[in-house]
Amino acid sequence: MSLAQQVAAIEAENAALKARVAILEQRLALDEPEIAGIDYMIHYRLPRQQAEVLYRLVASNGRPVSREGIEAAITQRDHRADLSPNHVRVIIHHLRKAIGRDAIETIPRVGWRISPEFGRAA
Repeated sequence: MSLAQQVAAIEAENAALKARVAILEQRLALDEPEIAGIDYMIHYRLPRQQAEVLYRLVASNGRPVSREGIEAAITQRDHRADLSPNHVRVIIHHLRKAIGRDAIETIPRVGWRISPEFGRAA
């Protein structure tokens, strides 16, 4: 096989691999729209639910997220409607232990938001 043929074969294989990657990225985006949460799982060594809540808080761009909003993010993936009233508070508590007490601000009677300092550090 000549060098030109080898290059052509490698380019064809590269194109096929790029097509497969594009398909996998589409499937992943459909199955896991909060894929950035995986980065939080790895970086902070968080369980999936905590990473999803952290992603939800960061994605809100400094706006508070209500308990119901956080529950929706959790139940959307788990298909669970039987969360206890304190489930979100427990997740927030564990998140604060993992990423820092001051990283999540409580907004009384509204919900929680990520502190601006966390946004700059992340």
